[in-house]
Amino acid sequence: MNNENIKYYSVSSLLYSLAVAILLGPYFTPFSVFGPEGILRADQVLIPILVIVLIIFRSDRFVIPNNPVVFAIASIVGFISLSIFTNEFLHEGATGIGDLFDLIIWISYLALVVTVPGNISTELAKRTILLIIGLSIGIALLGILQWYNVSVTTEMIASLYTTRLDTVGRSPTATLQNPNSLGKLLLLPFFFSLAQLYQTYSTRSLIEKIQKLAFWSVLATIFATVVVVSNSRSALVGLIFGLIITISIITLAGIGDRRKRLKILSMISILAFVGLYLVIAVLEVGRIAALQNPLQDNSLRTRFIIWEMILPVILERPLHGYGPSKAAQLEVGVAHIDSGFLSWWYHYGLLGVASFILFIFGCVKTSLYNVLDKAVFEQRPVFWSMGIGIIGWFSAAVLVWGFAAVPQDRRVFTLILFCLSLLMTELLDRRSP
Repeated sequence: MNNENIKYYSVSSLLYSLAVAILLGPYFTPFSVFGPEGILRADQVLIPILVIVLIIFRSDRFVIPNNPVVFAIASIVGFISLSIFTNEFLHEGATGIGDLFDLIIWISYLALVVTVPGNISTELAKRTILLIIGLSIGIALLGILQWYNVSVTTEMIASLYTTRLDTVGRSPTATLQNPNSLGKLLLLPFFFSLAQLYQTYSTRSLIEKIQKLAFWSVLATIFATVVVVSNSRSALVGLIFGLIITISIITLAGIGDRRKRLKILSMISILAFVGLYLVIAVLEVGRIAALQNPLQDNSLRTRFIIWEMILPVILERPLHGYGPSKAAQLEVGVAHIDSGFLSWWYHYGLLGVASFILFIFGCVKTSLYNVLDKAVFEQRPVFWSMGIGIIGWFSAAVLVWGFAAVPQDRRVFTLILFCLSLLMTELLDRRSP
């Protein structure tokens, strides 16, 4: 085996292992705890290893992507550092080691989006994306089995990932800590499956497409079903909003044959509307039934009270925030702010909020480059579908950012950034001479 083969198998093994770790790896504490009480995940260990390996193996031709996502994450790292510095030295805060963990995580995100794009092959990126979708299918099926109260999934498997063992049969968590995270994680493969369904219908002959249409239809249905049974209202609302945004983009951009586009998108829209009506108004599934009267929901009322309590605290340091520490919010009796916008404003000030908005804009813009390219649509459907998946996920994230923490779960957010890095690989490949 020559040196190039060793490099290829080393990098591919790390990429595949990272995908498995992000989606399936439980928390752990080294030499101590293995389960939901742990402090680390395997992907948080694998990312630095992957970064170091890529830098060493590509030292003579290392590519740094010129992308707005890289700039945005670098600005987030900078503003988090500024917030920690100002609170430590200007406000005499007591920054603990735990408070620095958020900064370390964002530095690892930056390293991921700097080193992966342009330094792996598009074929390897494609295979990793397909592995992620395959693992997502397994997670969705695990969620369904938990919903059916299959004992091995609600007891033995669930105990590796969550402390909510008493409710996991009603609100599945699969390989995550809470059902909201499960719903948000499966939004990405849901939009990916719908995109593959649309691409297959638009570009293939009738004989070629029947089996694939059935396959992607079933997958989209499975992912949507688990979003529903997870009882995550924010994920369901995000799914509908993301669906509206992605359908609008495909329609306005004129992607695919016009006649076929009208048929398949109309069918998807009708099925989504009927399904939503059945879930909310007819079947009244779990907590999702509360969406019939959202303004009367106790959860929303509680959020209003929390926001009223935390806003004066935020306005004391509106520009740079309080850093990662929760000390100031706990002093006024707020354990969870329950708003991504207010949470970022509290922790990192308006500068942090602006940098996160810039990050969202960069992610959507990068994905649009792929989605609007008709050559990618026809010749590289996996990357085109991943572009739709990321746009759909961030559309949902923007909508729910006001009343739910985004990123709520680091596992979900790491997955999105990993997929974005793989997508950027294809974009850099097309731009390279």
